[in-house]
Amino acid sequence: MKITDAHAHIFPEAIARKAAGAIGGFYDGVEMWGDGTKEVLLANCERAGVGRCFVHSVATSPKQVRHINDFIAQSAAGSGGRLVGFATMHPDFPDIAGELDRALEMGLVGVKLHPDMQLFAIDDPRAMRIYEEMAKRRMRLVAHTGDSRYDFSNPGRTAHVLRSFPEMKVQCAHFGGYSVWEEVFEQLEGLGAYTDTSSSFFCLDNDRAMRLIRFFGPEKCMFGSDYPMWDVRDELRRFDTLPLTEAERALILNGAADLFLAE
Repeated sequence: MKITDAHAHIFPEAIARKAAGAIGGFYDGVEMWGDGTKEVLLANCERAGVGRCFVHSVATSPKQVRHINDFIAQSAAGSGGRLVGFATMHPDFPDIAGELDRALEMGLVGVKLHPDMQLFAIDDPRAMRIYEEMAKRRMRLVAHTGDSRYDFSNPGRTAHVLRSFPEMKVQCAHFGGYSVWEEVFEQLEGLGAYTDTSSSFFCLDNDRAMRLIRFFGPEKCMFGSDYPMWDVRDELRRFDTLPLTEAERALILNGAADLFLAE
């Protein structure tokens, strides 16, 4: 069965360990499984039978945007199709349209945002300008969503984005609302969002995970590891405990990702 890991972060080797550590610090000291390099990601995926990964990184300041996009594009271009690259963007970047055009020219297929780390509301007017330009270019959005500690990307705000840009494909990560999953059921019904399983199994029982899969539909739910946070093999083992049909399993492991990337 084909497998896509639809949520992974990679960093240049010189800063990878520091960047991975910063992610762990953001999540109250969660110990990272990997070092954040693409080499470790690819080796682990090969062992696990994962053939393709969505990869991205996050710009916490506007000056980082171009450098990150160059790195992600170069990594994807040199991967033989194993890495699908997503650009980063920052709401204070001075030339959003120009950088999105450059990202597309380099082969990046969408944009990843992490409002909680980047410190802006997902429906902030500055962010809405990014989505306007993305929608014109049929670019996909991967967004960290949810956190009980903040209100940057919780489901009510995400719903505002989905309603405002119904033509844009949006991957609302972490089952649509990390640590605020009950709000997902209240806010996101009928809005057409995609989602992924990343950084969720460690704090969800199977009953709630299945409720969330049924809510989004397996055709819009993608498997994701959130590397370097977790070992993709462990995440696949957790996934395999869910009471899914083979058809549902195939959709979540690869089919939904195909649909998300399709024009």
